Amino acid sequence: MHRIARRIFNSSALAWSDLALLSLALALANLAEHMPGHVDNFQRYFELRVSVRNLLLLAVSLLIWRFCLWAVGLYRSTSTMDLMRRVAGGVALSTPLAAAALMARHYGGDIVRPLIIFMVLSFVFLMSSRGVASLSAVLFHAHARPRRVAVVVGSGNLAQQLAEDLRESTVYDYEIYGFVDTVEQDGSDEIGPWLGNIEALSELLMHTPVDDVFVGLPVKSHYDTIQRVTEIVEIAGVQTQFPTKIVVTTVAKGIQEKEGRMILTMTHQDSRRHIKRMFDVVIASVLLILLLPLFLVVAILIPLTNWGPVFFKQQRYGLNKRRFYMFKFRSMVVDAEKKQAAIEHLNENAGPVFKIKSDPRITWIGKIIRKTSIDELPQLVNVLRGEMSLVGPRPLPLRDVTRFQELRHMRRFSVLPGMTGLWQVSGRSNLNFDGWVDLDLRYIDHWTLLMDVEILAKTLPAVLRGSGAA
Repeated sequence: MHRIARRIFNSSALAWSDLALLSLALALANLAEHMPGHVDNFQRYFELRVSVRNLLLLAVSLLIWRFCLWAVGLYRSTSTMDLMRRVAGGVALSTPLAAAALMARHYGGDIVRPLIIFMVLSFVFLMSSRGVASLSAVLFHAHARPRRVAVVVGSGNLAQQLAEDLRESTVYDYEIYGFVDTVEQDGSDEIGPWLGNIEALSELLMHTPVDDVFVGLPVKSHYDTIQRVTEIVEIAGVQTQFPTKIVVTTVAKGIQEKEGRMILTMTHQDSRRHIKRMFDVVIASVLLILLLPLFLVVAILIPLTNWGPVFFKQQRYGLNKRRFYMFKFRSMVVDAEKKQAAIEHLNENAGPVFKIKSDPRITWIGKIIRKTSIDELPQLVNVLRGEMSLVGPRPLPLRDVTRFQELRHMRRFSVLPGMTGLWQVSGRSNLNFDGWVDLDLRYIDHWTLLMDVEILAKTLPAVLRGSGAA
């Protein structure tokens, strides 16, 4: 099957589309039981009210269905027949939950007919969505390619050929930012602008959003240079691709050879990432619904304390140092950022981060919502938008990041930032900056799904103890 289509099959967008199609199939199967002959039930079907209980049941159902589809390897299919087998397996695993939902409706009818309708519709819907995705991939593959910024190491024939291959890639839309090399070889202008020698790569990764570093050097004659590049990109946490697999790594999560290049990845690239994302979406959605009354109360109190906007948004650095707006409940006076320069000398934290315990800019309601971390709850919206995760390194203000002094600090940007993290439950803001970074890197290097669950379980007690705001 078309390579672009396979990428779409593996995308989270298609996974959530599958869940929507299964929900639609269940709704239509349920509706079929209320068709002519059951007029009263048919009318009551459309008079049903949406309750928090039903929303929670829906969230749990989506979580189970997502696991079922992942368990049968639906997003790893390699042929049409293989796809049909996996879709049939996914429908079979999803059917018991559909049967439970139909029995819970308890409308007095037989569930066999609607259950058969659910199975048939689910199979047709899931197969049809693959056909649409495949057709879209063929017709619009140029617009579907994700954009990535790349830097090439080297400027000789190998690097020039590599640059040409990147521009012709059907998987990604690569923008070649430039190349680094000791000297500029003939034809190097075909790659892009010269950015400096190998050591300039450290400074480049400190201040420029780069997704990939491609090494285009002959391995035998440039082993020491390639090893030096490996050390630099590992510290910075940037994905890197090499000609062959002969370099020594210390913290990289994976090394694989693909299309004649070795890919050095800094984070886990397996199915656990998709489970983490699914977990984030489900939990964030449920919490936003349950916390809506609290949001309304806080939204009323903030303007009464200090007139102005309810929410505070500030640019932060996210995955691969991409900027995004992080949301919080406003806990300070309206012009707090302008007043920071006047109190910089009061900073109680060693390092680039600014923090003081008795900040004069904080309002009285701000002290309460900071102490209880209620001010952080709007970041659930950032989680739904895919800009943050529930667990990960905390996103820092632009002012703090520009003051980083060590390249290893950049590795914080190799994963999505989080609402809570390892340092919040291991000492929270009582730690100095170096302690924060050490715990953030420990989380990145040893991350597991169980670790996320444990951190979330410890976050609430840490907040209730009031041992420093996150």
